[in-house]
Order: sequence, then structure tokens, then C-alpha cells
Amino acid sequence: MALVAPSTQTPRTGARLAPQAAPFTREAEFAYIRADMRRLLIIAGALLALMVLIQIVVGR
Repeated sequence: MALVAPSTQTPRTGARLAPQAAPFTREAEFAYIRADMRRLLIIAGALLALMVLIQIVVGR
């Protein structure tokens, strides 16, 4: 006869739901996307300019 340890889990008192995010309007979502894209393009442009500058300086 095998002895089994009692369960250490507590019984569930109810299903816990993940907190729901507040829904954005379509316009608000696109505004966030446009702002992110603008920021990414600025960073990419700055990095490209920096790489070209470094290439010119190192090439001399």
C-alpha cells in the first residue's frame, strides 16, 4: 500500500482574469504608430550619418 502526501495546492476560489488594457481608438493607435515610425526614422538617419562620417574619417 503506497502512501500519498496530501496536496499542497489550495483550492481555486475563482478564475483570475488578466487585467484588460483600455482599448484605444483607431486614430489613437495610428498616432502612436506614426510617432514610433518617426522616431525610428530619425534614429536610423542619425546612425547612417554617423556611419558615413566615421567612414570618411577612417578612410583618410
